[in-house]
Amino acid sequence: MKAYEDVFTSTSTDRAPWHIIPADNKWFMRAAVASIITETRESLTLDYPMVSADQNQRSWPLAHDLRASGRSWTTSRSL
Repeated sequence: MKAYEDVFTSTSTDRAPWHIIPADNKWFMRAAVASIITETRESLTLDYPMVSADQNQRSWPLAHDLRASGRSWTTSRSL
């Protein structure tokens, strides 16, 4: 057990932390994982990329053509 503790202590960092989650209680395990994912996601500062006026203007004809074809980007790509 000491070896495991040493590994986790020496390899866990702020940027890549280890989380020890007991797996013998399924609902608790899932709640703990969901909590860690939620907290991590909320701590990220994610923003949509900025689009310049020129990029925005150039995208309008493409969007028009795509709509006119009856397809959209979600249905035209393979999932």
